Amino acid sequence: MFSSRKITVVGIGYVGLSNAIALARNNPVIAYDIDVEKVLLVNEKKSPLNELDIVKEETESIKEELEEEIKDASRIEKLKENITSLEKKIEKFHPAKILDTNFRTEVTKSEKKSN
Repeated sequence: MFSSRKITVVGIGYVGLSNAIALARNNPVIAYDIDVEKVLLVNEKKSPLNELDIVKEETESIKEELEEEIKDASRIEKLKENITSLEKKIEKFHPAKILDTNFRTEVTKSEKKSN
C-alpha cells in the first residue's frame, strides 16, 4: 500500500540506491543520478553497484594486515633469539641474576683478595 507522498532520491550510489529501494516498499520513489549507465541499469532492475570490487579491496586489506603481523612475529622471534644469545654472552663476563621482567639486575662482584 503506497502513501500519497512521493519521495525523490538524488544519487543512486551505495547509500542512495539502498535508501530508494527501502523507501519504495511503501512509497512511490523517483531516483536521479548523473551517471546515465547507472540509471539504465536500475531501470532494467539490475544493480549498478560493483560488489566484487569491495570484496576484493577488503580481501587485499586483510591479506596485507596478516602479512604485516607475520613479519612482526618473525621480527619478535629474531629479537628473542638475539636477546637469548646476548644474555649467554653477558653471563660469561658478568654473572647476574635477573630480578624481574624489567631486566633490573643484581651484579655479583668478585671479592678481591688482599696480600
